[in-house]
Amino acid sequence: MIDRGEDLSQFKEKLYEQFGLLGRAISSPRRLELLDLLCQGECSVDLLAEEMGLGSSNVSQHLRILKEAKLVEFTRDGLYVRYHISDPVVAEFWIAFRKLAMSR
Repeated sequence: MIDRGEDLSQFKEKLYEQFGLLGRAISSPRRLELLDLLCQGECSVDLLAEEMGLGSSNVSQHLRILKEAKLVEFTRDGLYVRYHISDPVVAEFWIAFRKLAMSR
């Protein structure tokens, strides 16, 4: 017999872990800027670094945190890596989050 209380408990634990990852990911103004840029379209690390005036290694570290939160993904084409948002829901979240910030 399945213990529904345990299933719900495990679900809630995983959900709250994801909230924590999301909170960490969006706690940095630089990561928010990256998210904004990636909502506009797929980009390479070098292009993102140039756009933001940061080093590629710094941008890569920020992208790793966004990836851990499952907000972005990447595709590899030979030596080239291009990042993009992981789901259209990420863009919807970004728009709603930006609206909230602007209203405050």
